[in-house]
Amino acid sequence: MITVVCGDDQSASRNYFASLRLTLEKKNLQAKFIKPEGLAELNNWIADTSPLFAKRNIFFTENLNKEIKKSDRLLDEVTKIAKNDQVDVYVWEDEPARFLKIKNLGNIKEFKPSKNIFKLVESFYPGNKSIFLNMLADLAALEEPIFILQMIVRQVRNLILAKENITPLRMQSWQVARLRQQAVCWRLTNLILAYESLFSIEINLKSNGSPATLTDSLDILACLFL
Repeated sequence: MITVVCGDDQSASRNYFASLRLTLEKKNLQAKFIKPEGLAELNNWIADTSPLFAKRNIFFTENLNKEIKKSDRLLDEVTKIAKNDQVDVYVWEDEPARFLKIKNLGNIKEFKPSKNIFKLVESFYPGNKSIFLNMLADLAALEEPIFILQMIVRQVRNLILAKENITPLRMQSWQVARLRQQAVCWRLTNLILAYESLFSIEINLKSNGSPATLTDSLDILACLFL
């Protein structure tokens, strides 16, 4: 059996994925981490060793979809694993379910962002500071600040592409239209500076290099650029 944990809300999906392993450990079930490409040999390994095991074989892996795109054989082997009742494989993916080749092979647990986060990132443009700050304050009480940062970073990156007349990958026509409408409000130089500032915020967050909270840092960023 295969269980896929995925979605745009990577913070929530990652936490859930970690909790699955802890839950199994509390039940005294041993789970092993395996590289995605290692799944290609898993069926042969199970066939050779299964008589020695009284318990289920449980494996965790990450970003399997990227490896499957490179190898048709791996997809064939994973399809066999999905039908094997002797093994459980838990997969974490950093993409939404609709982009996954394995989405129909097992159970899907997808974490989607709330509609409010999309409203927030679409409100990130000069002249809209008050609205953005009010929405940020409300959303920070509901969502992980790191997830909010990731979504703003992605939006600013897409805005830079839109200013350069480049269509972001996997974006529908109505999304492109709204993105370009937002990009009109920006000067390219300011977008690049905002993106660099967001990168600095992320670096400081990982290195504990700033006394300010992440939400406070985003507030300051908005005051500088909006």
